[in-house]
Amino acid sequence: MGGIRCINSSPILTNLIIKENSSHRGGGVSCNNSSPTLSDVMIHNNSAQHDGSGMFLYNSSNSTLSNLHFNSNTGGGTVHINFTSYPIFENCVFIGNGTDQSDAVIKVTSNGSGFVNLTECLISDNTTGIYLSNSELQKNGSRLIISSNP
Repeated sequence: MGGIRCINSSPILTNLIIKENSSHRGGGVSCNNSSPTLSDVMIHNNSAQHDGSGMFLYNSSNSTLSNLHFNSNTGGGTVHINFTSYPIFENCVFIGNGTDQSDAVIKVTSNGSGFVNLTECLISDNTTGIYLSNSELQKNGSRLIISSNP
């Protein structure tokens, strides 16, 4: 089941460490038709067999995510965003995450429209970078740094 699972809910979660969880989808956090607000959260050393070792957002999960740190999450892509979910990431860091070469640290897939907003984020030293399919990436602020992701 993973660390936190949100279904049809909108929790406000702050100052957390979500670590060493495992699930088929969403090892650290999984949200279905939910709009959580997460701030000052470390998502560390989680795993998923299929989608989103750190976080899986699907079915209109429009999340506000600020000051999140994703580190050492493995399998299934670190963050997987699917089915008309529109998250906003502000001041987030993605470092040292490992995933299958066919996946990505941030993967956005959609049957119609998908969207991810990244503001002042760092994506570095992961096994892969960003993957978009039928989706849109919006960069806000002065910095979106993507480096050393083979």
